[in-house]
Amino acid sequence: MFTRNKIISLFCTFLILPVFFLDMWSYTSLKRLKRIEKKLLFVESKLIHLSKLKYKNEILKTNALNTDPSYLHKELESTPLLLSSQPIQIVEKQGEKNSFVTEKTEALANKIVVDQQEIRRILYKIEGTDPFSKSNPPLLIITDFSLKKNHSIGDNFYLLDFEFLKRDLPL
Repeated sequence: MFTRNKIISLFCTFLILPVFFLDMWSYTSLKRLKRIEKKLLFVESKLIHLSKLKYKNEILKTNALNTDPSYLHKELESTPLLLSSQPIQIVEKQGEKNSFVTEKTEALANKIVVDQQEIRRILYKIEGTDPFSKSNPPLLIITDFSLKKNHSIGDNFYLLDFEFLKRDLPL
């Protein structure tokens, strides 16, 4: 009937086979778990990134809505110049409006003669980093900048011309 070797063989088969299947099932389950964990970490990092981006966008929107529409007239055009009897004049060259932003290209009406301190003051006002300014500047991006030394007046004077892009959020 059953020999001793056959009994041992059957016993090993019925004992080892379930252990083998259990081991394979746990191995594949572990791999699946690691894949799910990896996806969860990716989703978590994306969520953190998106929340930071949303926060930055809210700050940008808040700052854009709080900008002073007459900033250029109040701050830049009222800047007194040492050698010029007429004030800085800014003219709008072209404008473009879409559902997200209004962009206007603006430039100096005429080239102006300035010294180094006046250049700093004008650039501070364009960048919105003037410590003496009380109003909130719109987003201004310099697109064209020309600075040439004016030897006819003196060594420390320059002929300045620039163009910039003014961005506003529609209200």
